[in-house]
Amino acid sequence: MTAPLTITTVEIDGVVTRALRFGGAPGDALYAALREAMLKRGCLRDRAHKGECMNCALLPQCAVWPIVAPADPTKRQRGAYVRPFVLRLPEMKAGGLPVGARITYGITIVQDRTFPALWGSFAVAFVQAARQLAEWGFGLAVREGEQAARRGAVSVSRVRWLNPITDETEPFPIADTAAVPPLTATLPPAGDAAGDERPSHSLIFLTPTRLVAGGAPLRQPDTAVLLRRLAERLDAVAAAVGADEPHLLADASFLAVMERLAVRADATQWIGDETRGGFVGGATLVGSPDDLARIAVFVRWGAALGVGKGTLQGAGRFVVGPVPPTARVMLSVDPPPIQSSANVPKPGDATRHSRRPAERPRHRERKR
Repeated sequence: MTAPLTITTVEIDGVVTRALRFGGAPGDALYAALREAMLKRGCLRDRAHKGECMNCALLPQCAVWPIVAPADPTKRQRGAYVRPFVLRLPEMKAGGLPVGARITYGITIVQDRTFPALWGSFAVAFVQAARQLAEWGFGLAVREGEQAARRGAVSVSRVRWLNPITDETEPFPIADTAAVPPLTATLPPAGDAAGDERPSHSLIFLTPTRLVAGGAPLRQPDTAVLLRRLAERLDAVAAAVGADEPHLLADASFLAVMERLAVRADATQWIGDETRGGFVGGATLVGSPDDLARIAVFVRWGAALGVGKGTLQGAGRFVVGPVPPTARVMLSVDPPPIQSSANVPKPGDATRHSRRPAERPRHRERKR
């Protein structure tokens, strides 16, 4: 008997200080930048061997190998490497964000039972990397006026712990030392999850969600496929960290509920191309109250861990019920003033207007 699946979340509030531009998915750019920062700041090996995590004797003391390692350094997993975290991104346009936009992003971390203290140290490493990216930037380099091209950046204003299931929060300590996450969520056994008191049938897909069935992506959410992928996701994440697998697809009652529910009021739309895109928007699950209550807990866990392709980089995130303010990007209401062409000095006027006109000398009136 192993331990149940347990997760926690760290959220960061920030303001775009340099315009963000992306050549692809925003999560891909953020993930690559975070990995680079953690590799340079957190890897314990010398410069010539940074990132060589396989067979590394320093693995138990390392805080960044979950994002740095090219494959599972513990050699517990077979097949694709399921990392013990996912990025948590808000709803945003793929093109980028202007200066002044307020954004909240974060990371959901899964406790690894073999390394029980890893998620606390990894959370600290993530916050340190975010502070570094506030200076380094990420995404595409943008030229502003006569200045050299620089990558966009987001400041780090407030950091907090978050229970991704109940939305309870606590401030993140300022000290850069590993700590035990104060807010965690534990997945209940399949039998104990029935009868959830707050089932909701409204789903809002914030980031492109890509579900594949029969070798082809689904352009709209399908109830059976969605719930099946959620169940597979929970099993894969639990197995990767040595936790109890819920085995929902082996539960006859869950399979029966999965077939009885249906999607109504589908307002989703497809964004992106066929190979990397996905659907976003709202959809409604309809069914009997008992059936909705039966799946409510697992749907909320799917919302915390993501579903479909690209969840590691923040794709496949959805919320159950109303969208929280932190899941939206707040654009600045006061854009930077545009300089009028009438006030822009001409090239030849630089020296002409740089000097003040000579003043006539003032003579004291002679007394008579």
